[in-house]
Amino acid sequence: MKNGLTAEKAMQIEIVSGSLASGNCVLKIASVSKNLKFFTAGRAMATDMPIKDFGKDITGYNFLGFFSGQNAALLYHKPPLADFARYTVKKNIISVQSSDPINLIFSERGITDLLQKAGESARIKKLTPPICGWNSWDAFNAGVYRDGVIEVMDFARKNKILRENMEYIIIDDGWMTNWGEWSANGKFPGGMKALAGDIKKSGFKPGLWLGP
Repeated sequence: MKNGLTAEKAMQIEIVSGSLASGNCVLKIASVSKNLKFFTAGRAMATDMPIKDFGKDITGYNFLGFFSGQNAALLYHKPPLADFARYTVKKNIISVQSSDPINLIFSERGITDLLQKAGESARIKKLTPPICGWNSWDAFNAGVYRDGVIEVMDFARKNKILRENMEYIIIDDGWMTNWGEWSANGKFPGGMKALAGDIKKSGFKPGLWLGP
């Protein structure tokens, strides 16, 4: 890693505002002194303070080294000072740039292990199952009525595949007295609260359509 940036070059590095580990953090990059072979990056510290309020004093924990590559940058553990030693540096802030969230990965077992962990962190997480339900509009349009909903609900409850995979029974347009007057019409004796109770008893979750 002899091609690391010098302290003089480091002064041109931008401060990057992004997300680190958890929470909103600010990654502050600065050199400690001009005679160091590598420059250091201040520890990302969670803060709601605007970047302009940092002024010229940049305080952090020394635990990152920063090396530039072609069209990329590599963050890795290379502390020229004692691990987690606290320090303050005075550097002019060149510019501020927002970035996408970043993911810090650390390994003491070499580049192969680091790349393995990087691949694992980029792997698509387990997807949330799609919401599955029945919507009355598909069967009745605006002609939905209570007994028709109960019939569909009973069929779904008795069907193993539907019972295990369908979650919602949604009542769409046609249940209300008038547009903008959101009370049940005569097709739903007992009102929507009673129907919602029947839906819950059958093991499903009730849903109700409303318009603007």
